[in-house]
Amino acid sequence: MPDPTSVQKFAALTRDIDWQRASFLSNSLEIVWTSADANRASYAPSEVIVRNILDHYFLLALLFYRQLRDDLKKEFSTNNISEREVKISMQDGLDKLVAEWYRVHAVILAIRANQSTGKASDIIQEMHPVLQTAREDVYLSPDFLAILHFGRDFSMRFFNYMENVAALNMPLATFESPWEWTILWHELAGEKVRAMKNKDPYFFDAMFYEIMSQLDEVQAAEAEALGWSVDWLEELFEDSFSVVNFPIHFLYVLKNLLERHADLGGKDSRHPPEAIRLASAMACHLHRKRLIDSPDLQGRGEAVWRGNWAELQDASEREPTRFAGFDPALLLADQPVNLAVTRLAAEKILAWHNQQTRWGGGNSAIRDLIGNAIVGYSRGDERGKSLRRQSPPCNLPRMLPEWNASNPSRTRH
Repeated sequence: MPDPTSVQKFAALTRDIDWQRASFLSNSLEIVWTSADANRASYAPSEVIVRNILDHYFLLALLFYRQLRDDLKKEFSTNNISEREVKISMQDGLDKLVAEWYRVHAVILAIRANQSTGKASDIIQEMHPVLQTAREDVYLSPDFLAILHFGRDFSMRFFNYMENVAALNMPLATFESPWEWTILWHELAGEKVRAMKNKDPYFFDAMFYEIMSQLDEVQAAEAEALGWSVDWLEELFEDSFSVVNFPIHFLYVLKNLLERHADLGGKDSRHPPEAIRLASAMACHLHRKRLIDSPDLQGRGEAVWRGNWAELQDASEREPTRFAGFDPALLLADQPVNLAVTRLAAEKILAWHNQQTRWGGGNSAIRDLIGNAIVGYSRGDERGKSLRRQSPPCNLPRMLPEWNASNPSRTRH
């Protein structure tokens, strides 16, 4: 039985945080949930979602805090932690609740903005068909709900206490840069990876093993030493959704993004180096066109490039051979093992794509809009010329007729 003195000391140590936790949760709820909101929840689907998020958050907050407090009390009663450690741990616990609340609050604001009037609502509603198209292209379940809101970067945040719901961050600065909307495909692909691993926890481990099995022992050991891992394979898999759904010009968008963001270009253990990501993207294109084994890609003339890529046939594309700069053999020159693994990974990833079926018809106008913006961006067009944005986005005039998702001449291999 705990020492009464110890219990009293613990209560005194945690008194401030206990009070602040109760005050924080009470005021947070009153800020976002009024009697009017409760009335709307009976008929407004958006408020039903808000209420579900709130219910799950507050239940988690209470359970988390109670468990933390009980664990610390037990440790303190047996003299395993000091008074200062109790205070620090309690403050850390409260900070976690607050940090999670900011995320929940941002999502709630985004949900309600979609139902309101004004600029926020306009932007979210204009992005809705883009998000819907990306969800279909990534083969996500129709039940999956991605709530778009504006944050510091592109990222997906999941709720561990809610299934089929995620917060999708998008920088507001990119709203008029459709070429960067391609990142939404990558982020949503992160959910696809998560869903696949929930169904089969070893799916990507098995794919990685199959790739490594095609190398000899020396190559496999070197690949491991170079950093190749299941994490790298998953990143390349996520990249592939932007690669297979947009024109080859996307390579220039990807290159610029990797150069701008150090953590995306191999500066950590999760992301492969820039050269490998670009080589993998190009390898996917070459596999689709059955040119992966071409020994003289650098010497191929304009006719070959235009003949294999419909998006390079327009007269406005004056230098189709520029894409030879993304040749995996060039990017990974003097790196034979990296080149071999990259090509094998691209082959496996593309084979997976070829086996998938969309649950929806997709929105070809959205892909055309983004594709046209990508083409203009890759040529260095002025932003206004690249964008030519209208409202809603799907009404953007086509700049490049050949890049037309509904054009039968555009074949997906």
